Amino acid sequence: MLRKICNFKLDMKYIFVFFLSFYGFSQDLPFLMDQKFSIKTNKLKITEHHNQLKKVVEFHSNGVKAQEGYLKRDRLHGEWTYYNDAGEKICIANYNDGKKEGKWIFLFGDYLKEIEFSGNYFVKEVILD
Repeated sequence: MLRKICNFKLDMKYIFVFFLSFYGFSQDLPFLMDQKFSIKTNKLKITEHHNQLKKVVEFHSNGVKAQEGYLKRDRLHGEWTYYNDAGEKICIANYNDGKKEGKWIFLFGDYLKEIEFSGNYFVKEVILD
């Protein structure tokens, strides 16, 4: 009986990993992996300070803007915009003190995908034409 329970837990783990890879957000968009921003890159420019917020712009290796948004205590905060290496907007995201919050819009050429988060948890997904 214990062996069946262990196998079930193992199977559930594979199902969970499959589910994450199916959606693939964190594989395609590395900014979704960690909401604590690394300030160790030389491609980063802090442009403004507003009270506790710092406006940050990061660039791809080819010099094109990669992302821009605000930091609050070195955590992503407020609206962030992400660009591919050609400079095209690919995502508009919202954070609240490092946690995914509110509507995120992913731009895929001929359609949009809207993902809603609450307290860092996925709520729903809507595809817009």
